[in-house]
Amino acid sequence: FPHVALGGTFDHLHIGHKILLTAAALTATQKLTIGVSAETLLVKKKYKDYLEPYRARELGVLLFLRRIRKDIIFELEPLYDIYGPTIVDASVAALVVSQETLNGCEVLNDKRGERGMPPMQILAVDLVS
Repeated sequence: FPHVALGGTFDHLHIGHKILLTAAALTATQKLTIGVSAETLLVKKKYKDYLEPYRARELGVLLFLRRIRKDIIFELEPLYDIYGPTIVDASVAALVVSQETLNGCEVLNDKRGERGMPPMQILAVDLVS
């Protein structure tokens, strides 16, 4: 897919994050947009006092991705809601998600449809426990 997206908190980058990021990076042929949860989206998150600051999480994602691919554009954006850029950027062709977040993806494509945008292909990745 030319333009792929994914989103998450990406706190204390771990193997599950790395699997998702790698899958997304290998799926994109031109551009990968990564939404990183902003602090305002995390006010009710469990253990929020232990979360890394936004910039640390964003930098960790970018440094990891640069080891995977050097031939595509990485665009990192703060996520202020569950939709992020997927409902304003019609060029996003695919969304990489974990199996645990798969159920919430239908609402994203519904919102895109309301705005006259094509649906995204949803690519669910099984995570290793």
